[in-house]
Amino acid sequence: MWWKLSALAAATIVAITLIIPIRSRAVKYDIVPGEGSPPPSGFSLRQMVENMYLTPGTVILIAIVLSVAGAIAFRIIRAA
Repeated sequence: MWWKLSALAAATIVAITLIIPIRSRAVKYDIVPGEGSPPPSGFSLRQMVENMYLTPGTVILIAIVLSVAGAIAFRIIRAA
C-alpha cells in the first residue's frame, strides 16, 4: 500500500508542476574576453516556485488534480 501512495503522491506533484505555467526570462550571455562578467545564476527549485504564475484556471486545475488524487488515495487506504 505504501508504494501505491508514494507513486500517487509523485504523480500528483508532477501533474501539478506541469499544469502551472512558469514565467521565464530570456538571458543573453556573451563571453567577452577580458571582461569578468559572472555567468547567469543556476536553476533552483525555490526560484522556480517563486516564478509560478497562478491564474484562476490553474488554481481550478490544481484543485481537480488534488481531489482526484485524494479520492484515489482514499480508495487505496480503504482497500487495505
